[in-house]
Order: sequence, then structure tokens, then C-alpha cells
Amino acid sequence: MSATNTAACCTPISTPAAVPDSSIPTNKGVRSRALTGIVLSVCAYYILDICDGLSKMMTGDLPVIEIVAAQYLVNFLLAPFLLGARNLKNLPAQPDLKLLMVRSLCILASSLCFMWAIKSLPLADVVAISFVAPFIVTALAAVFLGETNCILRWIGCGVSFIGTMVILRPGIEADVVTALLPLGYALFFAIYLVMTRYASARRNARTLLGMNGLVGRPIVLLLLPFIGILPTGLDFGMLIVIGLVTLLAHLLIIQAYSMAPASLLAPFQYLEILGATAVGYIMFNEMPDAWAWAGIALIIVTSALVTWWEARSPRHNHAESGS
Repeated sequence: MSATNTAACCTPISTPAAVPDSSIPTNKGVRSRALTGIVLSVCAYYILDICDGLSKMMTGDLPVIEIVAAQYLVNFLLAPFLLGARNLKNLPAQPDLKLLMVRSLCILASSLCFMWAIKSLPLADVVAISFVAPFIVTALAAVFLGETNCILRWIGCGVSFIGTMVILRPGIEADVVTALLPLGYALFFAIYLVMTRYASARRNARTLLGMNGLVGRPIVLLLLPFIGILPTGLDFGMLIVIGLVTLLAHLLIIQAYSMAPASLLAPFQYLEILGATAVGYIMFNEMPDAWAWAGIALIIVTSALVTWWEARSPRHNHAESGS
């Protein structure tokens, strides 16, 4: 779907005096962009782990809605700058406005589900349950984006999901509604990622990031007068930090999905469990047992194998150029 992948299908006509067109990416260039996308997405997920730990720590003092509002505060204030005066003025007339709004609502819904989940459940458990998202991303990318999914990607998702089940054993002691919240987060986040991949072919990262704040922040602001609590000086500072960290993470995610196919990046979301485990241990003394470490090792090995295969296989470039 991206301009890079479309250009990869084209080959310049060779003539004795012809000069290679550097704007047309080679197979090596496509692989380099895909690997860069993987690195950016993994960095983003680790940054989000830190943000999640800070947010979980604050759920005992502030309402969930107020913490989510902080995540969008910086984004909202920077929205005019990110979008630009011209784009902001012409926004109502944009043909893909509905898609951009639905995409932004999905990330808001995923944030609310996740925050309510980590308030009652261990951070690593919530992250592990949410790992059904790569399955949803891979399936939606194939159906709506036309991305070609090699069998290794499906195997990578499946094996990594088995690793998360090993981590979760023997189960979570929580009511059904609370246990379903991470699944709601996974569903909305997967739709957000696929829409990001689709929209990034037409919109730059700044525009997509600006829309997140422009749509999400007004909604949570309407709810704050009814359930909000005035934060103290320290809490207010922490909310600002959460907003800045969240902004950085989503900027990296948007950039990653503009450089690599959604189905390729999907298995690497499983690496987020490493950061969640570390944050859970450092901040909340939640130490994984032997079975949990076995599941984490399975996730690492699977993700590494997918990276190695995609980096060396020319089939990846031909398959993605057709998307």
C-alpha cells in the first residue's frame, strides 16, 4: 500500500546513457526500511512499558480517565503545530476524515481498556493477554490491505502466542469483565495499527499524531468534570511525563508502520513482555517464575528468527511490493 512498496515494482528502462534512478528502492533498500520499522516499533513498545508502569502506579490516586487525559494532553496542545495551519483549516473537507477520526477513537478506546485492566491486574499479565493483537493485525492486514503473509509470519504469531499462554499459566484470578478488558485493548489497538498502516501511505506521521490528540482529548475533557480529581504538584508532574512519553512512543509506532508492513511488525509486539516484566519487577515487585521465563524465551527466539528470515529472504521484497 505504501509508496515505497509501489515503487519497488518498477524497474527503470536500461539505455547506454541511462543513470540509475535513486528514488526507486532496491531490494536492499526495502529490507533496510523494513528492519528500521521493526527497530522503531520495538523501541516504542518498551517506551510504552515505562509509561504503563507509571500509569499503574498512579491508578491508586487518580481516576483512570484522568490518567488517559494526561496521555493526550501534550498531543492535544501540539496538534495545531503537528497538523499545520493549512491542514487544520482544510481538515473538514478531507475525504479520509472519517477514517482518521475512527482511527483516533480506536487508540482512545484501547487506552481506556488497558488502563482499567492494569488497575486490577498485574502489568505483565495484561500485556500477555493483549498479545492476541498480532493475530488480529495479521488477519486484517491480509483482508483490508492486501498484504501477502508468508507462512513464517503466521507461525511466528502462533508460537509467540503459545509463549504468552505459558506466561499466563495457571490463569488470572479476576472477574470476567476485568479479564476481557485486555482483549478489548488488543482489538482496538490492532484496528488502530492497521488503519495507521493504511493512512500512512497518504499522511505523514505528524498529521496522524496530531489527529490522535485532536480527537481523543476533547472526549476525555468532557468526562473529567464528573469524575476528575485535582492532582497534587507531584502527580501533576507525573501526568506531564506520561503525556510526553506517550507522545514519543506513538510517533515511533506511526513511523514504524509507514516503513514496514503491518503483518511483518505484528510478531515483534510480543517483545513488549520483556519490558513489562522488568517494569513490573522494579516498580511492583512482580517477579516472573520459571514457567514465565520459559515463555519469554520462546517469544524472543521466535521474534529473532522472523527478523533473520525477513532480512535475508528476497521473497519478502517481492511479496511486499505487490501489496
